[in-house]
Amino acid sequence: MIDYTNQSVVVTGAASGIGAALAAALSKRGAYVICVDVNEEGLNHTLGSLDGEGEKIVCDLSKPEAALMLVNEAFDARGEIGLICSNAGIGHRAKITNPELDYGQIDRLFEINFHAGLKIAGAYANKLDEMDAQGRILFTASETSLSLPSAIRKNQVPYYSASKHALLGALEWLAIEQAKGPLNVHVLIPGAVYTPLISGRLKDPADAWPELELIMPNACAEIALKGLDLDLLYIPTQAHILDDMQSRIEGVRSALHKLGIRSLP
Repeated sequence: MIDYTNQSVVVTGAASGIGAALAAALSKRGAYVICVDVNEEGLNHTLGSLDGEGEKIVCDLSKPEAALMLVNEAFDARGEIGLICSNAGIGHRAKITNPELDYGQIDRLFEINFHAGLKIAGAYANKLDEMDAQGRILFTASETSLSLPSAIRKNQVPYYSASKHALLGALEWLAIEQAKGPLNVHVLIPGAVYTPLISGRLKDPADAWPELELIMPNACAEIALKGLDLDLLYIPTQAHILDDMQSRIEGVRSALHKLGIRSLP
């Protein structure tokens, strides 16, 4: 189990949901938590609920320059950061064929869900290199990084799904790049978690349909920290995530068979 005592950590998207739960779980383990979000009121609530010490940085990661500024500010404040949880993310519901689709919203979605995390990782790795130090970075991806889950196929989230799918692909490359670098890379892959992305449409989590396998943010955070303890790259949170991947695998297998393409002996 990782000892976070006297370590400083950063959690983005910390005003609510998984981010707030990660901040609380890390605080219980002794970390000094820098809570980051655009929602200052939510940050104040998170900080007030921590067991230990922390501080806030109000930051809008939809701004292209914000990620670098955030990393610099965190290091200036604490000297060294042992872990960054790049958790901030937003949802988006739309049909691809909607003739009135707002591509400005799509650009904002990708800036927060995809670009900001990679910018944070790059800035963080460079800081660690300068200090000859090691660090960890935990990204929050999504089950939609891996599949189109049957339980949410009516939700119309193609651009959200695309942003998380792209993120996972980039992080697999980052993990290869950092194999001998200063960063340990970890990817939280949550299924349905009762966060504001869900609670706005589902007032009572007890009413969730069973196939969602809905979990609460604190349970997700505990799985995330266990995955860090085990030094896992992929940290899935529900068993159905693997099951949902099978239709894609079977589709590729079937296509290879029909095309007459055989694997090498």
